Amino acid sequence: MKRVRMKKKKTGVFAWMRSRPFMLLAFGLAAMAMVLIVRLPKMTSGVDRQNEQLLEIMDQYSQTQAEYNVAQSELARCNDPEYIETIARRVHGFGWYGETIYEIANIEELEAAQTATGMTGD
Repeated sequence: MKRVRMKKKKTGVFAWMRSRPFMLLAFGLAAMAMVLIVRLPKMTSGVDRQNEQLLEIMDQYSQTQAEYNVAQSELARCNDPEYIETIARRVHGFGWYGETIYEIANIEELEAAQTATGMTGD
């Protein structure tokens, strides 16, 4: 007669989990859900911060685009002699030979200069 060996039944948590693969899957999914619950607020705050940065960059782009358009319009007019003369006179203070150029100062600057030197207008 043959002897039949009975396997000793393993006990413990891991033996129970091995015998139930769906329970192991459920445990893993629950652990991942907990991780997502903990990290989700951090991830959304990062998205909000990136949206704010994107809006700032879009504003900077629109400002730069406006400056570019102004520069393009000035470049298109740079061959016009009247425009060149206007820029030379207004911005750089140039004039024709024999012209006398008068620069009118701001009244606040004059008053500030008088008070700094201690002079009065009386």
